[in-house]
Amino acid sequence: MKLYCLIQEPNARAFHVHIAPEEIVGDLKSVICANCPRSMKDIDECTLSLSLARKDGHWLPEEDAMTSGVEFKELPATSLISDIFSGELGKNCIHVLVRRPDYDHAKLCEARRAASFPLNRKRDWELLNRAIRSKARKDGRTAFSAVEYEDLPDRFLTDHGSVTSGKFYDLMKNATGINDDVLDDLMKVIETKTWAYKNLNANEETRVQFLSAIFEHVVCMFKDKTDAERVRLFVQSELGGSFVKANGVVDFRITRGTKTVCIMEAKNYDFGKGTAHAVLAMEAAADTNNHERVYGVVTSFESWHFLKRTDDAIERFDDSIRLEDPRPDVKRVAGRLYAMLKDQ
Repeated sequence: MKLYCLIQEPNARAFHVHIAPEEIVGDLKSVICANCPRSMKDIDECTLSLSLARKDGHWLPEEDAMTSGVEFKELPATSLISDIFSGELGKNCIHVLVRRPDYDHAKLCEARRAASFPLNRKRDWELLNRAIRSKARKDGRTAFSAVEYEDLPDRFLTDHGSVTSGKFYDLMKNATGINDDVLDDLMKVIETKTWAYKNLNANEETRVQFLSAIFEHVVCMFKDKTDAERVRLFVQSELGGSFVKANGVVDFRITRGTKTVCIMEAKNYDFGKGTAHAVLAMEAAADTNNHERVYGVVTSFESWHFLKRTDDAIERFDDSIRLEDPRPDVKRVAGRLYAMLKDQ
C-alpha cells in the first residue's frame, strides 16, 4: 500500500512510503523514520504521533494539509493499516500527518505565516535586518530608538521628498477635510490648550497635548460608522516584528480593521530620526499584524510628513499648520488623516 505523508514542520514536503495492509501503525512509524533519516535523526519512532489527513470525510491535498486548521487525531499504535486505510485513497492527496515529539504548534504557524509573505517583502526585511543588526541587543532585536535615518537601506528612505503623483498623492490631495461641526469642537480644544499652555513649543510633552486633540477628534468621526468598534487610538503603543527583528514604542497608533497608522512626534524637530522610528514601526505592523495598508505620520504639529508603506517604497506627502491662523490648516491636516483611515 502506498501512502503519502507530511511532517508538520516548516518547509515540509510530502513523501510516500510503502507498507503492507496487515501491518500496524507502529510499523508505519518505523517506515517513516527509515524514509526520513534527516528529519527523524535521533528520534525514537515510538514518540512519533500520526493522524489521518482527512477533513469532512475527504483526503486533503498537500496545500490544505499544511494549514493549521486541520484537526489532529492521533492513531493508536496497534491499529491495523488495513482497518484505517480500507477505502479509496484518492489522487494527489496526503494520507498521513506526522508530528515529531518536539512539535511546536505556535512556531509552525509562525513559520507558515512568514512563508506566505511575498518574496520581495521578505527580501527587503532581510536587508533591513542586516542594516540594523549592529545595534541589536543581546536578544538579537533592535530598538526603534537606536536606529538613525542613515542606517536604513535606500528602499526605506524618503529622500525623494513629497510625492507628486500616484494613488497616495491622490488620496492626500483629494482629502476633503473634516466637517465643520467636528472642526469647531477641535478648534475649541486647541484654543483652550493654547490659553492654558501659552507656548505650544515649550517642550515635546506640550506638543503631544495638541497632537492628541487632533487624533482624538479624527477617531471620533468614526463613532457612528457601522464598524465603529474596529477603530482604536493607542498611546505609547508597543510594536515588535517577528520576521523584522526590531521593536519599540510609537507615540500614537490608530487602527481601523486591517489598517494601521503609526505616529511619531518629531523629537527635537529631528524628522530623520522620527522617520526611521516610524518606518520600523510600520514594517513591524505589516509583519506581525498582517496589515496590508500601513501608514505613518511624523509631526512637530507645525510640520507633517504623512507616510505610506508599499512593497516597493515608503511614500511621503508633506503638509503644515500655521500657528498664526491654524483653522484651515488643521481642517486639511485632520482630513488627510481621516482619509488614511477611511481608505478602502
